[in-house]
Amino acid sequence: MLNSIQISTTNEKIKLNNISVKETIIINSNGGDVEFDSLYVGKKINITAKNGNITGSLIGDINEFSISCTIKKGDCNLPINKEDGSKSINADCNNGNINIDFIK
Repeated sequence: MLNSIQISTTNEKIKLNNISVKETIIINSNGGDVEFDSLYVGKKINITAKNGNITGSLIGDINEFSISCTIKKGDCNLPINKEDGSKSINADCNNGNINIDFIK
């Protein structure tokens, strides 16, 4: 299990699958989609996408997470602001959609 991970790109897609992180995941895409599947987050995940979508699944229940989303010119399937939760999600999307599911 990784302690933390940080990934950034410009004009490329970021795709992550089956990764477990004890602390923090930071993903920044300027001009591309962010896709992930079965990520385990120990404490915090920060995702930023400009001119791209954020799509993926996190291991756990939505009630484990406090959520803060900022979206411009797109749709979001998460609450824009949800307090309570031992873990946190911060998602910022400009010109794209946010679609994050939770799996057990």
